[in-house]
Amino acid sequence: MHMHTDLSTLEKRLLLMATLLLVVGHFVNLGIQPLYLEEPRRVIISMEMVANGNLIVPTLLGELYYNKPPVYNWLLIASTVLFGNWNEFTLRLPTVLSLVFWCWVAYLVGRSQFGLRYGWYSALCLACCGAFLYYFSLLTEIDIFYSLLTWSSLMGIYFYSRHNRWWALFLTVYTVAGIGFLTKGLPSIAFAGISLVTWLVWTRQWKRLFSWAHLVSGLVFLGIVGGYYWLYAQYEDPTPFLNRLWSETSDRTLSESSGFLPFLTHLVTFPVNLWANLLPAGGLLIVFAFRQKAWRAYRQNDFLVFCGLMFAANVLIYWLTPAERLRYVYMLFPFLIFAFVWFWQQPDNAKWAQKTLRWSGGLFIHLLPLGALAILWIPDLQPIPGLGWISAIFFLLFAAVAVLFWRKPDYPMAQLILAIALSRWLFALTVLPQRDLDGGAFRDRARAERIHELVGDAPLHTEGEDKVIAYTSIAYLDKLRSDYVRRNDSLLAGRYYLVTPDSIVPVLSDTLLEYRYNGLEQQLIRVLPEGN
Repeated sequence: MHMHTDLSTLEKRLLLMATLLLVVGHFVNLGIQPLYLEEPRRVIISMEMVANGNLIVPTLLGELYYNKPPVYNWLLIASTVLFGNWNEFTLRLPTVLSLVFWCWVAYLVGRSQFGLRYGWYSALCLACCGAFLYYFSLLTEIDIFYSLLTWSSLMGIYFYSRHNRWWALFLTVYTVAGIGFLTKGLPSIAFAGISLVTWLVWTRQWKRLFSWAHLVSGLVFLGIVGGYYWLYAQYEDPTPFLNRLWSETSDRTLSESSGFLPFLTHLVTFPVNLWANLLPAGGLLIVFAFRQKAWRAYRQNDFLVFCGLMFAANVLIYWLTPAERLRYVYMLFPFLIFAFVWFWQQPDNAKWAQKTLRWSGGLFIHLLPLGALAILWIPDLQPIPGLGWISAIFFLLFAAVAVLFWRKPDYPMAQLILAIALSRWLFALTVLPQRDLDGGAFRDRARAERIHELVGDAPLHTEGEDKVIAYTSIAYLDKLRSDYVRRNDSLLAGRYYLVTPDSIVPVLSDTLLEYRYNGLEQQLIRVLPEGN
């Protein structure tokens, strides 16, 4: 079965425009919205490592932090050193660059197997996954960087095994697994072990697991991980750190997965949610997989078999564990996309599948001009300068794609991807500025600025076991102050504390600010000397 590999001039132009729009669009207003979700935690830990002059021991509010090893914090610190500041753009840049590089590598892999057209569409479908396009590419988070690391090492298994480069194969897998372990912990061992055993057993080369190359590479992994914890032991006891990494994984996969109903619900919803995360581009191509003849050809290609095995072997543990989240399997998305794009590019596809793609993609394309007009009636977007011009320009752009959809009906995927790329720009020019003007993170940042006005650089602490203020506020306080906020349950005279009033022993204090957090009244107080 031969694939259609040639690109027409129009198709090439459409893909080139989409590529440029997607790459540049990911940088538009990247730094405008305040830090939110898990971003502040990553930033606080990174700033404290720099303030402490210790890149080995992570801390949070001055206390030892065990949930994640520090590789991603090092990446954030490197970005801030390179650009000279801790602003939101600089902190999110590693995520965007990881995604761009990941898509580029996917393009190179795809092109090496089935040509330029296949590689290009595979890379663009990966970039257009809704989970990345409108969400995770905007965050100072570990997942995309970690997915790039893990997926690249798994692809190394295929390419090196084809050329019998076993030393390169094992050294690559275990070196990356070591870096991955110091990024996210135990999952890296599972990905490396499951993938190696699966492929070597499938290709009947399992005896390689007992080779010197495998043994030495395993020692390299131990050297990377052990070397870090040896350095850590020069400052603190690493045992609680390692225990926490183990308990974080085992608690999630064992204790949280109990109960038949949650298990059954997850069993059904997980594949549906996974497919939905491939929309609005790659997920539509699943219709081309429902053909027995295509599957026979699929099974005859080593690359496609490898992709299928890697996906199936690694996704199983996450599919069978209700507590697991989809972001833990982002590194498996390209394996599905490679399969879907291959099925779609077969020349003898069923007419019903082609019509399904055309009309589902066409529906998205034709809804976008209406969406561009609808932003004029969304109350939260009204404060955005030039909203009318933005609406008019994108209505015309989306309408132009819709006209092209009817005049050139042979390129529905290229037109769909171009429309998606334009939608990313509309998102960046409207939703992201709105988040800078309102929302929880906006209010948390404003609260930090108010606290800094009251406290200045004087010692500031949080009190009690529970959070009394958002990490977003603490991150911005740490940026504004010469010293970071620390947890301290000893109420010392002359110092400032963020407290829950009912949780503290009565002390002489001035209440400087009252606010609500976690549904409770919280206060900023200054402890007075006794006798005042």
